[in-house]
Formats: sequence, structure tokens, C-alpha cells
Amino acid sequence: MLPVFLKKAFHRLPALTGLVSILFSLNACAGMAPRPAVKANPISASEQQTAYVKEMGWLDTGCNLVFKYDNQRNLKLCVRVEASLMEPYDPARKNTFSKDYDPEKYYQCRSRFKTSAKQDCNKYKNRRNTPDPVWPYPHAPAINWPEPPARAIYKPGMHRADYFKELCEKESGYFVYRTVDNVKGVYQVRPRLSEAMSHMHDPYLMEDPYGFNGREGYRPWSQTLNVGPYQFAETSLADPWNRYNKVYVPKMHTSFAKPVNEETRFYRFTRSGEDNYLKSIKLEHIKELKSRYGYVYRGIDRPMDREQGIAGGEIAFIDLQTNEVLGLIRGFAISGFDKTYRVSWLNAIRCANAGDTSIRSFDRFLTHVFKPAPLPESAELLKGKN
Repeated sequence: MLPVFLKKAFHRLPALTGLVSILFSLNACAGMAPRPAVKANPISASEQQTAYVKEMGWLDTGCNLVFKYDNQRNLKLCVRVEASLMEPYDPARKNTFSKDYDPEKYYQCRSRFKTSAKQDCNKYKNRRNTPDPVWPYPHAPAINWPEPPARAIYKPGMHRADYFKELCEKESGYFVYRTVDNVKGVYQVRPRLSEAMSHMHDPYLMEDPYGFNGREGYRPWSQTLNVGPYQFAETSLADPWNRYNKVYVPKMHTSFAKPVNEETRFYRFTRSGEDNYLKSIKLEHIKELKSRYGYVYRGIDRPMDREQGIAGGEIAFIDLQTNEVLGLIRGFAISGFDKTYRVSWLNAIRCANAGDTSIRSFDRFLTHVFKPAPLPESAELLKGKN
């Protein structure tokens, strides 16, 4: 049987896409997700304690002490210092804190001296990951994000399915302002991080669940080289994708093992020509971009959205030298709650936008706005190997 929420969704939200298997029961009547209590951080540590823990390097390990050699007193000391350094919940930046954020509860939880407790305790200290965009041309004016055609209005007592429907109908869509021809490569202005499962199950921690793509955090080229006939893809050195690829780097093209040098500002990915999937892309460390065009994402907030399991995002397709917006994708996602207000952003329902179905996905829209240049004969032969 379908959960109540999905039954209502079929009647209230026709033409929805992304109705995949829901891993836990969706509850339409779960109310609104809670916010952390607004209070000061009650955990404190002396300057001497803080200095000692930092000197020992325990904070660098997340207080993961080797219990065979370290006693419970050291663990509590480390956790006390760690908790004392946690920022108090700030209502002005409410969407950057987990729903359970609480330094005091984190201290109490981690002080139990159990190695298995750390992951469960992290819910009390989790914060949103917000990587900065890396604009390649400082002289370019700031991007002017287009306004939606109309604004959805939240009314107290509004059913969240109705609110989601109004957001989709009034604000979401694939908007083309101008297209360009003969684009050889595309630059990813802002890295999209891989998200921990705890973030995917929290209503507030993922900035843009609507546009999230799990592959992009591990393989930044997957949104360009793997979906379109571009000759190269570029991203910034700030992109931490390689932190998550330590296991795979030895299996990838030998160029991935090259250390970063002082002149490296960006990464460029091209096709290597090897048949092995992991070795089919090679990496260059570069000082200057070749890309004239790129894309950048951001999360968007609407009144009472996260409390009701709704999140929005935008992706702008831009001229990097002027930051003119040539195209924009805007949309929203809605997830059910379980009894503890966990969501499942990976299985969320997304807006199904009306209009030209031929551009109704990231890769189709990308190649529609940035029309790829014809591949050289050698690159054409390599295209099918990625």
C-alpha cells in the first residue's frame, strides 16, 4: 500500500517525477520539523585545557582516541574542548544547523566512552557544508540571479503538498535567455560536495537537494564530459573532490597522482582514450582556464519550507567574463518525514516542469544553452569510451 502522503500526492500533484522507492514510511501528518533551542553554549573549557588538547592533536582526529592507550578522562577532556568550541545555534542562519544541533547533548553523548557512539552523536553537532564559488575573473560584476515569474505565498495551516504544488507552478522551470554555439568546455564555478547520509536525512543540512547529483561530488567531470560532447571540463582547486577519491586514485589515470604545485589554480579534465572506465579521464593542473562559460548552483529559501520537508535550488548557466545569466534551472523537492522528522532527500519528489521536454534535465539543458563545438576527429573516437 502507498503511504497517505503519496496517495495525496498523486491526486494533488499531477505530473510529478522522481517517484522512486521510499526507504522509510512517509508521514503526511508528522507536523513540522523542529528547530534547535535558542540558547548559549553551556559547555566551557579553560584556556589551559584547550591548549593541551590542541597540542596533543586530538581535535584533528575528532577526539577519536586510541582507547587501548587513552583513558576515559582524556576522552571527556577532548570532547569538552570540542563541544566548547561549537558555535551556539543562530536563528539568523537557522538552515545551516542540524535539527538536533546541541553542544551540551553532543558532549553528553560523546562522553560515554563508546567507539560506536560517535556517528550517532554527530547529529548534535552537524553543520551544513557550504563551499565557496571560485570566480575566475575578479573584474566581472556579481551575478544577478533572475527573479521567479511569480512568488508562491505560504499561508498558515497550508497543507505542505499544496505549498509544494504552488512553488512548482509559480516559481520552478527551465528558463533560456540566450544560447551560444561552439562551446568547447565548461567550468564548474562552485564544487558540489558529496554528502554524508546523516545530512541526506536531515531537513536542513543539504543546501540544494533539488539539484544534488551524487556523482558530481566524486567525479566533477561527470556532469559535462559524461553527458555532452565537450572537449574538456574544468573546476577550481578549491574543489575537494580528491579527498573522497583516495581509494580510487591508484586505480585512475596516472595523471591523478600528480601533486598540486604552487602555480596550480584549476583542474582540467579531458578524455584519455583508455578503455578502463576509471582511467578514461585524465587530469591537468592549470593556471588559467580555457572555459568562457560555466555554471553555478545555490540553495534558495522560502518561508516555512524546510520545516515542511521542502527545499529549493537554482543552477545558473553563465558567461564567465561578464557573469551574464544565459539560462537558469529552478526547482523544489519534497520529502516525507518519519516519526523523528528524518527526511530522505535522495528519494524526494521533484517538480515536474511544463514546457519543452527536450531540455528538461541538467545535461539536456546544458547542451542546449552551451551548444558543443564539433569534436576533433581524435576526440570523437574517444567519446564513446567514457
